[in-house]
Amino acid sequence: MKTAITRLTLQHFRCFPQFTLNPDSGVNLISGANGLGKTSVLEALYFLSYGRSFRTAQLDRIIQQDQLGFTIFCEFCHRQKTHQLGMSRHKQHSAKMRLDGEDISSHAVIAQQLPMLIMNPESFRFFTDGAKGRRQILDWGVFFAESQFMQAWQKANRILQQRNQALKMQQPYSVIAPWDQQFVHMADMIDEARSRYVAVWVEALKHLLGDFWSEHQLSVSYVRGWSKEKALLPLLESHYAQDRAQGFTQYGPHRADIRLRAKGIVAQDHLSRGQQKRLIYALKLAQGKVLKEASEQNVIYLLDDIRSELDQGNFQQLLTSVVSQDAQVFLTSIDVDDVPAVQQSVLLM
Repeated sequence: MKTAITRLTLQHFRCFPQFTLNPDSGVNLISGANGLGKTSVLEALYFLSYGRSFRTAQLDRIIQQDQLGFTIFCEFCHRQKTHQLGMSRHKQHSAKMRLDGEDISSHAVIAQQLPMLIMNPESFRFFTDGAKGRRQILDWGVFFAESQFMQAWQKANRILQQRNQALKMQQPYSVIAPWDQQFVHMADMIDEARSRYVAVWVEALKHLLGDFWSEHQLSVSYVRGWSKEKALLPLLESHYAQDRAQGFTQYGPHRADIRLRAKGIVAQDHLSRGQQKRLIYALKLAQGKVLKEASEQNVIYLLDDIRSELDQGNFQQLLTSVVSQDAQVFLTSIDVDDVPAVQQSVLLM
């Protein structure tokens, strides 16, 4: 039994006073005119897995107008078992999460069981939005591939916050040095985990792209956040004065990035807009492929308005690749006839 949502209920989420969906384990099409809430259904699913929206950072925009909070409930299958998950957010209170009747405090528990990837027009911003977004995409894959990654990342982030606070307070390096020792240890663990994942990810990407990879002489490079030729600890010490003047740490795993090149130059300067989209979507598909091959666990794909972004041939190729991973798929489209191979269709009137 693959990972799949079997029931979704929304209450006071966006435009829905109450909404229930019993999806198929295959391809599910959500169709209807613009403004009826197609993307909001995908947003709710995404919220279950990530604990945040892909549309806004403002909670008030997710809650239905004139309401104080929203609730999302779902039943899902994971590793031969059926689970019940409830999640609620209130304007004045912190999030509440219950999995199989038990309160949970870490969203990582849910993410581990409900891996989701979204492809939408905003995915194209991979090239333009800076390193943070690319780093988040990378770390999503590492989270599932490396069991110790999350713990190391969380600890490194806590130390980094303490270090930056000390820098802003103009503390001497003698105060910061003990944190640097711990930070470097965590940074090395994070770097090694990311490096291992990128190697596997790139191989999966090459396989998916086939001739497209070689034709455009594509390459993917992982930049760890400090020089390959230098150890991190002496860098932190030698740049302490600059860090203190700026109030933040210049080197470390929090500065990591993924860079794409085609024929030796940045990919967006060589590839057409359509080719860039193909590459970005292939990156996501490769992540799903790596996860499935490593753990026999499938990703749930959320495809929002992708048909308008791709011509019929490329769209069909994308859908075929997703289906070949035996994945559950939720996709939105205005026109039902645009999307073949649909197991279930929901028309939002």
